Amino acid sequence: MYHHQFESPENLEFTVYTRSKCSYCTKVKNLLTNMNLQTKYINADTYIASTQLKEQFFNYIQQITGKRHRTFPIVFFDAEFIGGYNETNWFVKN
Repeated sequence: MYHHQFESPENLEFTVYTRSKCSYCTKVKNLLTNMNLQTKYINADTYIASTQLKEQFFNYIQQITGKRHRTFPIVFFDAEFIGGYNETNWFVKN
């Protein structure tokens, strides 16, 4: 069986999984850019290109976060799961 190797969150400030045409992904990019925070963006479009890949990707996210998170963006700080845009906005401002 073909197993896709997903890029992992890194131990640098922020790692953000995004997808094209995602308004909250754009918002989180603007937020982190405006605050000059070191961020690695991973475009997940190829990870969700098929139903099978999409399930594997979200299972991977669930494995590394311990949470069932199925929306974008998916944000990590120092490889620790933060959440989506709202959680990230709160995190950087507190």
